[in-house]
Amino acid sequence: MRRKQLYAIILAGALAASSAPAAVFAAEGDVAATAETSEENPVDGETAAATEAPAEETPADTTAATEAPAEQAPAQEAAAATEAPAQEAAPSEQTQQTTEETPAVQETPAAETTEAPEAGEETTLAEGESTVPTAISIPSKDTEGTEGKARYFDTIQHAIDAAPDYKAETAQDATVIEVSGQITLDATVSVPANKKVCIRATDPVTITRKDANFADDMFKVSGENAELQFDVKKDVAGASFTVSGAAGESNTQAIAGTIVNVSEGAIFGIINAGVTLKDNNTSAEGGAITNKDGNVVLYGGTITGNTGVKGGGIYTNTSINVQGTVVVNENKRGTEVSNICLDGATTMINVTDVLTGSDISFAHLNEADALTVVKAGVNSAGTALTADNFKTVIDANDESNSQIKYENKDAYTLNLAADNLSAVLKKTEPVDPVKPGPAAFVIKETGSVSWSDYTTATAYFNTTNDCKWYYKLVKEDDNVSTDDFNESKAANSASAGDVPVYVKNIPTGNYAIAVYAKSQTDGTVQALKIVLNNRPATTFKISKASNTKDEWDDYNNVTVYFTASHDCKYYYQIIKSDAKSVSYSDSKAKYTAKAGDVIHVDVKDVPDGDGYAIVILARSTQDNAIKTCKITFSNRPAKSSTANRKAKTYSVTDNKVTGLENPLKFFPSKKYEFTVTEAGMSDEAPYVVGDERYAFLYWSTSSSGKNPQAKKVIMSSKGIPDANTYKMYLFFQKYRFNGTDWVKKGSPESISTEFSSAGYTDEELKEYLEEAKENGTEIPGYENGSGSGDDADAELTATAAASEKDAGSKSKSAVSTADESPIGTMSALAALSLLAGGYIVVRKRKKEEQ
Repeated sequence: MRRKQLYAIILAGALAASSAPAAVFAAEGDVAATAETSEENPVDGETAAATEAPAEETPADTTAATEAPAEQAPAQEAAAATEAPAQEAAPSEQTQQTTEETPAVQETPAAETTEAPEAGEETTLAEGESTVPTAISIPSKDTEGTEGKARYFDTIQHAIDAAPDYKAETAQDATVIEVSGQITLDATVSVPANKKVCIRATDPVTITRKDANFADDMFKVSGENAELQFDVKKDVAGASFTVSGAAGESNTQAIAGTIVNVSEGAIFGIINAGVTLKDNNTSAEGGAITNKDGNVVLYGGTITGNTGVKGGGIYTNTSINVQGTVVVNENKRGTEVSNICLDGATTMINVTDVLTGSDISFAHLNEADALTVVKAGVNSAGTALTADNFKTVIDANDESNSQIKYENKDAYTLNLAADNLSAVLKKTEPVDPVKPGPAAFVIKETGSVSWSDYTTATAYFNTTNDCKWYYKLVKEDDNVSTDDFNESKAANSASAGDVPVYVKNIPTGNYAIAVYAKSQTDGTVQALKIVLNNRPATTFKISKASNTKDEWDDYNNVTVYFTASHDCKYYYQIIKSDAKSVSYSDSKAKYTAKAGDVIHVDVKDVPDGDGYAIVILARSTQDNAIKTCKITFSNRPAKSSTANRKAKTYSVTDNKVTGLENPLKFFPSKKYEFTVTEAGMSDEAPYVVGDERYAFLYWSTSSSGKNPQAKKVIMSSKGIPDANTYKMYLFFQKYRFNGTDWVKKGSPESISTEFSSAGYTDEELKEYLEEAKENGTEIPGYENGSGSGDDADAELTATAAASEKDAGSKSKSAVSTADESPIGTMSALAALSLLAGGYIVVRKRKKEEQ
């Protein structure tokens, strides 16, 4: 949407609903603009250049990688890794392997395994189900609107991070991120200030929590010019977009976060009726959406089956905009119906365009006689809703025909105002001027206990007064008394009404919870025991770990991976792949596995020939259930003949870097190339089992691998006029030959080296700039030849001489090792790590850009 249109919307909105914040109407305009134009929204050029490698360095596509000779595989895989190396503190457990043409591997549900009998009995084994492919991409088009290459990402968060920042001078539309398949989240997806994104489903997409351990907000939008939209791609049959807050096998999962958290200055919008937010049972104020001082725009969509503390579906302290077909129903606060909760004397629902087939109900925390709670607004084209259209929203004669209804019917009714362009509350009973005295403080059990899995439950109690409370786990037959109340533990606050209690890690056996509460009105203490009944059967499962494959060291030795839902003891057996049963033996279960961990099993001496598999046999230490998982071998290498030489092995320190030995004059934007010699990469076939080699991945000024750089080039756009010494880390991946293929071994390892700046004089800088000008070369920040301007970049801090530890350092995790570099993260970023076309650049900021 153009700025002229946006201004018209803000002005019209202010005239139509002067009590609503102007930001609401600005938000409406932004969302509408993206709904109309984001199909053709190109990616910002500079950001694209910073994220995508130049065309001539695009790695071979997946087919080419598969058909290439075995000795070329490591180089190709390394090339893929350098396109988008792992980022530090990424919100996902997945490893990023992003390229321009090949979608990244996504986390998918583990395959189901068959149930196993008790010890000594036999069980039928079944193969696991195949995983569902997932894609996350930012589509791209050239300046003429022709379809271009899409950029793929392994997580939604990485795609948001790669989206261009919002620029007020261009007021560009939101960046579209297209998603497909089933996506699980194990950390909050954040949209920060100056990021505007639209997540669009291109097929039936479902986003869920990975498991009960992720209990925070699923999406968070915060800061000025932060905007998040959910959309479904037009003209795609069967496409839909569902975000489910359920973290287990039901929607009663014990969690603390909402689905979308919107804060001051931020915008969230649903712009398609095919979007659904559901099944989030939370202690947050809003079950699906919690909005505090932000903006919410609903141009369609369904919000259902959620539970929150104040608003079962939505809690908002600012006015929200609705139009189209919007359904907000069957949400609860405790056990009571609660779909939208409006908070604030001027907070209302603005109907910005025609509502058709909508079902919306709401309550208002500031309800009062004659309070305006629904009002006609202005759509994104600047057209005000007419009185005739508004009458279809609120039916004055028959409330059942109204598309918007008020929930507290016993106290208020919703009535059309005289202008037929707004609706107000009308008190149904005379106001009683006499205030009743405080009721006696009582807490009691309400509702039934619900279980999300064998160890996690949700119980409810009702409190007549605001109170401070806590709970503890007790045996079912234990006595509970107010004498046991400990005020120092009463850290939870609750308003009068129903209160959910989320209980985790419940041991095997019959248990209850003791709830202790102290009234904030009169200081009375109450105690309550809630028996945790209706406990479900065990859910112990084991399966082959997703996104893993068999790793053969040679023809007879292989490593496979599995996961377990409970802590367990296990062992393995090599069996024929067509075996129908196997017996569990406690005496053989000598190994332990933690719930949720990816466990590697080193299988030795696999017999010659085809048709073999291994079976994992495990007993849960939580409930003694026995499970089995059969893993059929794949990718077995050819059986090699007796080697006529020893295998060639290497360590990471055998990799060498040259070209940085002498001090370099870092004039502004002057580039220097260096050379990396990869250990074993020049060895020629024939290879023998056990041969090793290293492939260069990327380099960084941080030992933890932050801001990785794939190209072997260094530069400083600001220039380094002083003589100093700096440190860099080079990361490599080790490979081992198994007789057929080169197999990746372990995590990336690193070596360190140093480079020095020689410094330069003002006269040398002047000569360099004059020569560049004569050659027609533009030096960023020196366009006027003087280099003057407000430079707010931090200064680079020189390192001490390299230590023995640095010279031979190894980083087993390129994203988790602590930064040991004396340069320091912030100074290194300011001076050497702004990425532009693969080079490390420091941009000079001018006064006019401030």
